[in-house]
Amino acid sequence: MATLPWPIPEDGYSTVRLDAEGLGYEDGRVILVNEEAARWAYSAMQDSFKERTGSWKPAYRPSLKAKGLLGAAKDAVARATATAERRERARLFDRALAAVSVAWQQVLVEHGRQTAADPEARKALRWGLTLDETAAARP
Repeated sequence: MATLPWPIPEDGYSTVRLDAEGLGYEDGRVILVNEEAARWAYSAMQDSFKERTGSWKPAYRPSLKAKGLLGAAKDAVARATATAERRERARLFDRALAAVSVAWQQVLVEHGRQTAADPEARKALRWGLTLDETAAARP
């Protein structure tokens, strides 16, 4: 397994995991990093979504916008998977990764707002602050 920073088209960088869906890699295997990154991200997003809509309190209630973005991510992964030519497949998996990133961000923002608005959940929330080295130099 490997984790590495990876560019997300139109979104910056993210950390992705390459692990062949938990199976690992054997010698001589051709790996399309674009595909592996997108597949891992899509699987991780699905797991997170299932948890958030199931066992979390409050359970996540996706908006129509989130549902649309989740559907677009699913379609993008399916479209890339159905493509055989490697260069086009890699390009489509880059797009799929971007679609997954946008959808997952929407889910996190929405569920965060829902959690912050819930009176019971609010009691357990912790707030943090990160200061970098420039904070001490500011007047």
